Amino acid sequence: MKSNAKFIILFIVNITTLWFATPIYSSDYYWIGGSGNWSDINHWAQSSGGTVLHNTPPTAADDVFFDINSFTDTGQIVSVNAENAVCRSLDWSGAAYNPTLANANSENLRIFGSITLIEDMSFEYNGTITFESPETGNTIYQAGHSFLNNIYFEGIGGGWTLSDTLRVGSNIYFNYGSFNTNNKTVFCSSFYSSNPNERTLILGSSHIFASSSWVLNGSGLDFQSGTSVINAGSAVTNFQGSTLTYNVVNLTNMTANVQNNSAYVYYDTIFFTTSGNVSGDCYINYLEFSGFGTVNDSDTIKYVIFQEAGANKITGSHIIDTAIFNFNGTISGQNRINYCYLGYTTNVLSNNTIDYLFAGDTAKIYGTNQIGHSFYRKMVYFSESNSIEYAYLNCDGNFNGENSFDTLIFTPGFQYIFEFDKTQTINDSLAIKGTCEKPIWIKSSYNGRRATIKMT
Repeated sequence: MKSNAKFIILFIVNITTLWFATPIYSSDYYWIGGSGNWSDINHWAQSSGGTVLHNTPPTAADDVFFDINSFTDTGQIVSVNAENAVCRSLDWSGAAYNPTLANANSENLRIFGSITLIEDMSFEYNGTITFESPETGNTIYQAGHSFLNNIYFEGIGGGWTLSDTLRVGSNIYFNYGSFNTNNKTVFCSSFYSSNPNERTLILGSSHIFASSSWVLNGSGLDFQSGTSVINAGSAVTNFQGSTLTYNVVNLTNMTANVQNNSAYVYYDTIFFTTSGNVSGDCYINYLEFSGFGTVNDSDTIKYVIFQEAGANKITGSHIIDTAIFNFNGTISGQNRINYCYLGYTTNVLSNNTIDYLFAGDTAKIYGTNQIGHSFYRKMVYFSESNSIEYAYLNCDGNFNGENSFDTLIFTPGFQYIFEFDKTQTINDSLAIKGTCEKPIWIKSSYNGRRATIKMT
C-alpha cells in the first residue's frame, strides 16, 4: 500500500510541474534616451522616464510606449534594427519633439496587439508590418501617417478595428481573424484575402481605394459589405466559397475587369469609369460602362448601360431586364432581355429572346432569335430562322433564310429584298402601303428566281 501511495503522489506532482513549467509574463516597455536602436536595451525602461532597465528588447507579450519622457529634442530617431522586431501594442501617445520611427535593416515589424501613432511624429519605417494578435479588441490608429510597405493580418482568432483612415503604400493581406474598417476610409495598392481560412471582413460605410486590385476568396469568409464603396483600379476578383454581396463597386483604370470564378456574387452597383469586362456568374442591380464594355457568361442584371462606341457586347446566357447601348452593340448567345435599346449598329446573334428591341442604325438579326416588338430605323438584315412577333421597318430590309413574323410592317419609300428559293412566313398581318411619291419596292435577291412570302 505504501508504494502505491508514493506513486500517486509523484504522479500528481509531475502533472503540476508540467502545467506551470512555461508561464508567460508581459511587461511594459518605455523608451528613454532619445535617438537609438530598437535592440539597444539601454533605451528600454520599466517605467516612464525610469532608470531601471529591461534586460532584453520587447517580446510579443510586451506593450511598448513612447511618451513625454522618451525624447529630449527634435530630430531624434528610433531605428528598428532587428530583422523581425516584435511587441504587443505599440503606443506613441504623448511623445514630444516630433520624433521619427525609421527602418535600419529591419524586414518586418510584428505587432501582437494595437498600434497608436500621433500626428506630431514622422513614420518612416518601410519594412512590412504584420498584425499577429490571437485576441480580439485590437485597434489601428495612424494619425494621418501611412504604412509604407505591405501589411499582413495573420493572427488566428484575432480582431482589428480601425480608429481612423488606413493608408498603406503597398498591399493589404488579410489572411486570418476579423478586420473591421469601422466606417473609415482605406487606401492601398491591392487588397488580398485569397486563402480559405476563417475570416470576418466588416466594411460598414467605408470607402475603399485600391489603386490596383481587390481579391476575395469566399471560402471561410464572412463578408459584410454594408453600404461600403469599393474603388478598385484594374480588377475585382472573387472566387470559391459561398455567396458574396457587395454594395457599390467602382472600377477606375482605363481597362478593368470584374471576375467571379466559382462563386456567385451579388452587386448593387458596378460602375466602370472607362471600359471593362464582367465575367462569371453574378447578380447586378445596376451596371454602367462609361466607355465600352463586355458582359460574359450567365448573369442576372436589372439594368445595364454602355455609354460609348466600341466593342460593346453581351454574350452568354444572361437574364437582363433593361439593356441600353447608346452607340453600337452585339448581343450573342442565349440571352433573355426584356427591353433593349441600341442607338447605332445592332447585332443580335444566335438564340436570344428579346421582348422589345429598338435598333437605331444598321441591324443584323442572325440565328434563331425570338423577338417580341421591334423597331428598325436604318438597314436591317434578317438571316436564318428568327421568330419575330412585331417588326416595324422604317428602313430598307433584307430577308435571308426562313424567318417568321406575326406582324411585319413596311414603310413607303424603301425597298425589301427576299432571298430566292426561301419562304418568309407571316402569321397575322403584312402591311404594305406605298404611295405614288414613295412606293414600296419588293424584290427577289436573284432576278428570275422566286422568293416566297407565305400568309398563314
